[in-house]
Amino acid sequence: MKQLCVLLLLFAVGFTAVAGTDCWTYTPPPAGKTQGTLSWTDSSGFENVVQGIKIVSGTDKKLYIYERTNGGNANALNLDFSVGIEDGYELIEFQGSVFSGNTYVTNFVAPSSLVRIPRYAFNGCSALVHVEFNDGLETIGEHAFDTCSALSTIDNFLPSSVKFIDKNAFYKCTAITTDCVAAGVTNIASRAFEFASVPSFDFSAAPLDVIDELAFYEMPALTNVVLNQTLRSIGREAFRGCTALKTVSPLLPTGLRVFGSGNSGVFYGCTALEGDVLWPNSLTNIANRAFYQSKITTFTARGKDIVRFETHPLFSCTALTNIILSSSIATYGSALMDSCKGGSLERHVWFLGPPPEAFPSQFFSNTDKQFVTIHLPWSQQEAWREYAATASNATFTFNKTTKTLPEKIDDVGTWQSGVTQNVTWWKDFDQHFTITVR
Repeated sequence: MKQLCVLLLLFAVGFTAVAGTDCWTYTPPPAGKTQGTLSWTDSSGFENVVQGIKIVSGTDKKLYIYERTNGGNANALNLDFSVGIEDGYELIEFQGSVFSGNTYVTNFVAPSSLVRIPRYAFNGCSALVHVEFNDGLETIGEHAFDTCSALSTIDNFLPSSVKFIDKNAFYKCTAITTDCVAAGVTNIASRAFEFASVPSFDFSAAPLDVIDELAFYEMPALTNVVLNQTLRSIGREAFRGCTALKTVSPLLPTGLRVFGSGNSGVFYGCTALEGDVLWPNSLTNIANRAFYQSKITTFTARGKDIVRFETHPLFSCTALTNIILSSSIATYGSALMDSCKGGSLERHVWFLGPPPEAFPSQFFSNTDKQFVTIHLPWSQQEAWREYAATASNATFTFNKTTKTLPEKIDDVGTWQSGVTQNVTWWKDFDQHFTITVR
């Protein structure tokens, strides 16, 4: 006999919100065969039949869907497994590519017993419009929902049990309108959300450790991201081309150790991105074009362990008005402020120590130099005078004067751990050269 099944309420696009009372029925395979079926009649009166069902063992009633069932399941439109299976059966596993290429299925609600959505499970399911994940799900496999171009709504996206999102998991899911709050994710693999249309992500409560390269590449609808402070690595071009992305908080988490690589900026081409950048003491290098064409206004790098800037790190940041540079920076690539121009913004560069070992050539390439002022510490006057005597990229006019950082810089709090001076010391007592670049 069938056991009592829970009522179903369908909210997926294309389904009428009418309660149904049916549940899935497991039919064992015929004699000599290995694959049975699951079937149920949903609230619309349609009988859904899933082929390729195998049993893990004959005693525990654990079922899984065999891999090669994709195009053969044209009679499975509504894969709502929340209604349960009669006689105590449980669906515990989908094998890889289980519904890959299926152009019929429109709705998927994961069973409560599912731990992993395997690779290519719903790849290319062009009719899929609604998904609901279950609490207890831990992994979303590579290409799991790749090119599900009609997928618009994801309920429980992502549950706190999800730890890993594999590469290309939501690649080209260009219709998603659901914001994502992920409290359990530790790793987001390469291209996981590339070209997807998710509006926002909140990882503030997650133990997120790694965002791999191109993870959020060219997401046209992405406007807001909240990161966790313990994030350790953001790979190259992770947010490249997210032209609607306006806020990332914090822009650079305090535990960050990897931020792009080589010639590939993390926020390259994020033309709407605003905010002030506070460089964390844990991060030693900044990649080329890290904030290319963004609208950041202040860049503060005053940690004690910063080693190197690559070329063009702040290329074409036209809203940039203040750059504060640590005395620990030994080398700079060329064109630190390349093409930081537009309007008549006053731009200030504050060096916190002596000249670096390798000073950037073409420091202000394609920048409106008449609006740029360099500020240097009075205590390092001899070193800077010596540099100025041989400098070829600027004319230095020395005037002893007392300068303070703007209030927006002072408000960031005390200096990084291990530095004895704090903001109050800098603001009230330090004296500077003022060098106007002509």
